[in-house]
Amino acid sequence: MTENVPDTVSGLSKTQSTVYKFICGRNRVSTEDIAGLLGVQPRRARQVLSDLVRKGLIEREGAARSTRYVYTSR
Repeated sequence: MTENVPDTVSGLSKTQSTVYKFICGRNRVSTEDIAGLLGVQPRRARQVLSDLVRKGLIEREGAARSTRYVYTSR
């Protein structure tokens, strides 16, 4: 799946790009996965994930503690 993912995506910060590449290489990720990857609090991880959802690069599935984020193939 990651073979179709560009090295950089126009308009993304370095943090957003790192998270996007991480998600593209996995089936689905949680907020806690991203918080651990970035070494930040879950609140900050949710902000980054929400930005990527708004840009249409990833999708949000589930709600509350079962929320997962997945790569959106375009």
